Amino acid sequence: MTAAQAVVSTRQRRAFVDVLRKTSSEPLLAEGAFAELLVQHSPARLQHSTANAEEEAGDEEPTVELPVEVAEGPRGAGLFSYQSELVDEFVSLVQGPREVRVGLVGLPTGSGKTRMAATACLRLFTAHSLQRVLWIAPTSELLEQAISAFKLLVSLGEGPRQVELVRLVLGGKASKEGPAVLFATCQLLARRWGSLKTRAIEPVELVIFDEAHYALAPTYLDAVEGLVRASRNGAGLIGLTATPGRRDEQASERLVEVFGRRWLVSAELGNRPLDTLREMGILSTLHFRRIEFMGSGPGTRLSRAHLKTQSSANLAVNPERFRAVLATISQFPVGERAIVFAASIEHGAAITAALRSKNISARLVSGYQDAKARRHALEAFEGGDATVLVNKAVLIAGYDCPAVKHIVLTVPVRSAITFEQMVGRGCRGRRVGGNNESFVWELDDMLALHGSPSSYSRYRDQSWTRGKDD
Repeated sequence: MTAAQAVVSTRQRRAFVDVLRKTSSEPLLAEGAFAELLVQHSPARLQHSTANAEEEAGDEEPTVELPVEVAEGPRGAGLFSYQSELVDEFVSLVQGPREVRVGLVGLPTGSGKTRMAATACLRLFTAHSLQRVLWIAPTSELLEQAISAFKLLVSLGEGPRQVELVRLVLGGKASKEGPAVLFATCQLLARRWGSLKTRAIEPVELVIFDEAHYALAPTYLDAVEGLVRASRNGAGLIGLTATPGRRDEQASERLVEVFGRRWLVSAELGNRPLDTLREMGILSTLHFRRIEFMGSGPGTRLSRAHLKTQSSANLAVNPERFRAVLATISQFPVGERAIVFAASIEHGAAITAALRSKNISARLVSGYQDAKARRHALEAFEGGDATVLVNKAVLIAGYDCPAVKHIVLTVPVRSAITFEQMVGRGCRGRRVGGNNESFVWELDDMLALHGSPSSYSRYRDQSWTRGKDD
């Protein structure tokens, strides 16, 4: 950490201590919890950038996982009809001519992209069309979700009787024979590719990029494209995403090019996929609620005119905003789960500490956190021992807990894609273990700024070719 960064960090902590003193009925208890949380989330590691910290967290050894697991089971796993439709398209694309084995699969957040893609891979294994798949994702949590999907599907009789699931980060290596899926974070792949080039990863026949809108990061893109070229016969490349675009038109067009302009979406879901999935009970009905509080003027609510210049850090330490967030969460019915998005680790720690001082069971998770502690926090939340999960950004992409009923946005969200991803953390419907209704609580009117979530239909005007044919 530079001297300037240390000064900023110290000021932020002092500012949040002051906020806790002004807003908490038990200020000493809240301050103590705040200090403890900052230690747990490794202030000494703030010398790393957020990206590096997420990379390290994603590459640490999980609590109980092994480098290689063998998923095995008896002989049907059920899919929804729109998933089956995409599995057939996915398999047909990968089995097609080498030059067209590239495409992007679109499914809205919460509708089962991972299960669909895992099923397609298992059926390709069964058809002897593949032996090796590399599955990459931005975070270790996403990889573990994919591994869990493969294990469940094989246990239900989908695919071959045995499939090796190889965690490359733990030094795993696939056997020479039999189907295998290799799992790596984007960061690990980029590091290995940068240092070892073609020897970075053993040859594969298919690369799957989960949350594929991240693929344009230069180091990731270089590694993925190089790996595809270096693999035997040229590996296929399939992306998975709910939002096939970026902030600007040029970047979105580049994403289209990377995935061969081939766009696989469900005809059954139509042009309004979110509405269709809500009608099916796959997604919940979302209600947006504005968090009201006393106060006006600069530093209270985001001004559209100052979207690019107004500081989230300044908004975060506003006592009235902070108090309003606590009051809103305190009113949630007992047992209902909530995910809170904060402006910074310090902000998240202050919110968590304040909630605990009110006897609300809250956990803070971050990329700076020890991997074992983060896993325990997530398990406590998923099991109901904690009802509030606070984070800055680590849960934005792909975290799946169907029980989540409330999303709390404590600071402005400047990207429409990020807004959709955050909201998507609370949209699971009854048919997949979620809720009929979910709520998004906003201090600033992000719904007015970005519009209602629309998943891939937001990007329907891009120059995609539907399906596997040019």
